Amino acid sequence: MTESENYIVALNNMADQLRKVGDYEQSFALFSQAVTIIEKEPISEMTQSAVFSNFSILLNVIGKRDIAIIFAEKALQLDIETENLENIGYSLHNVGMLYKEEGDHNQAINYLNEALKIRKTIGNHIETLATFEILSITFFEIDNYEMSMQYALEGLSLLEHTGLTPAYRNVLGQLALTEAKFGNWDQAIKYQLKAIELIEYLRFENRELANLDKFDARYNKQYLHAIELFIEAKQYELAFKLIETSRFRSGCDMIEGVYKFNPHEDFVSLLPEIASDELILMEWIYPKFDYSFSFSKSTLDHINFKKIITSTSTQGQTGYDLKYEWILHYENTLKQTQSVVDSYISQLADCKRLVIIPHGIQWQTPFAALKHPVTGDFLLETHQLVLLPSFRYAKMVEQKSEIHNGKHLLIGDPTSDLPDSREEVQQIAALLGCEPLVGEKATKSLILNLLAANEYDIIHFSCHGKFGDDGSFHLNVADGFITENEIAACNPRANLMNVVSCWSGMTAFSVWNELYGLPRVLLASNIVNIIGAAYPIGDTAAKEFSQVFYQHYFLQKHDRITSFQLAIKALSKVHREDLWGSLFITGKRLY
Repeated sequence: MTESENYIVALNNMADQLRKVGDYEQSFALFSQAVTIIEKEPISEMTQSAVFSNFSILLNVIGKRDIAIIFAEKALQLDIETENLENIGYSLHNVGMLYKEEGDHNQAINYLNEALKIRKTIGNHIETLATFEILSITFFEIDNYEMSMQYALEGLSLLEHTGLTPAYRNVLGQLALTEAKFGNWDQAIKYQLKAIELIEYLRFENRELANLDKFDARYNKQYLHAIELFIEAKQYELAFKLIETSRFRSGCDMIEGVYKFNPHEDFVSLLPEIASDELILMEWIYPKFDYSFSFSKSTLDHINFKKIITSTSTQGQTGYDLKYEWILHYENTLKQTQSVVDSYISQLADCKRLVIIPHGIQWQTPFAALKHPVTGDFLLETHQLVLLPSFRYAKMVEQKSEIHNGKHLLIGDPTSDLPDSREEVQQIAALLGCEPLVGEKATKSLILNLLAANEYDIIHFSCHGKFGDDGSFHLNVADGFITENEIAACNPRANLMNVVSCWSGMTAFSVWNELYGLPRVLLASNIVNIIGAAYPIGDTAAKEFSQVFYQHYFLQKHDRITSFQLAIKALSKVHREDLWGSLFITGKRLY
């Protein structure tokens, strides 16, 4: 190869890798650079084709489909010139898939069938399976369910040649969808369960915890399709069991180990003990509906299931910039979750505690600001309200023992610009009988060492917090900042970690692992309960919340739920709602 060609190959490889990790802007820049060089210098047809093919994939991802088709067709012409059948088959498949995305199904079918002929000829079963899959999807989109099923079944027949591969999840999913269109619900459910069984098998084989988030992000869309199908078929128990299995899943796996979905498991066995005065709601709000499952002591023999219209947005997304328009986001998510609470108006009269297992965007709700649908009072004036990431998590965390060693770690005003924060921790320290870390003493290394070396009754942070555009969170300390991952690496152990900082409870939106940021790492460690704020919190309101909370903490015999409720009641009398409304408590329910 010439020096120029080697450079083009390197650019192509780097650009494609950047695309795979989601850095589309830099990937586009490198592909554009490669294309510019190709236009000026002699480069082999095979290298040009590789660049054009990969560039077309990126262009499709970023919505430039018309240009993507041009580059994919250029790659196809180059492959025809080199007479490489494998590359011709690949390019035909790629062009066909792009036409499908563009909505030109006739063109898509022509190209895909040509790709199928070549791939069958050369005996590449994995690539043949991929083309069967796209053909099945294409015919399904034009309501030709007979042909869709035919191609899916042909793809399934390749199993004896390929062994289990992830691609079969889509073929099985297509068979489930076509059987549903024919009204064959039992068969549709069987196919969908086989698709889930395949993913569960592959997930278990990739059960190193570091890889689970990546695995779930890539393959969990199949769960979405399955849940939609089960609900449409009125198989609510199956839908609930799959939702519960996939809720805060890798977080639970970090504690207990990898768990496999069992469709035959009794749904009652998934539930923790439910108190007589408790109503538990598990939400599923993405992407086409807003559904709610509810449980109480008197209804354990069946699942209460209802559809709730919570918003006009099918995705739960608001479109607001959190950094500059957080109050609009606050109001939108509050309205959305308030509609869920309102729909349980009759059941609220019979319970003293409302437990919510939020889903996706609901974790960004200012929960303390929810109101009672009858009285209009703040809900926390009439009910205890606690959040859970999942039933599985509840069963695990409620086995955790309490720590009563009298040790507390209090960090306040480490950046020496928060006088209310300093006063807050000094008053709490006097109440708890310990020495706080304030100002320049609160260094990163000292805090991390203390978190790692001891177990505490209470860990309390009162400082600046920052929620990044990438969904990460960090706490500002005297000589820098501490990230959520650095806190997780300490494996902190405490009854309560109270982080009275702006954004400490904010989590990035994700339909599957709903919790990221600080709440995720704390719940997956040895913290029994956490208190955080999803949005900015007023300095004075934060100070007064903590004062009241800790005044009640020992009086209530370490009952963090009741102490939280009493502190919110006190704030609601004297401070504007948006200064404290995003506070919430999650973890162990306590009784």
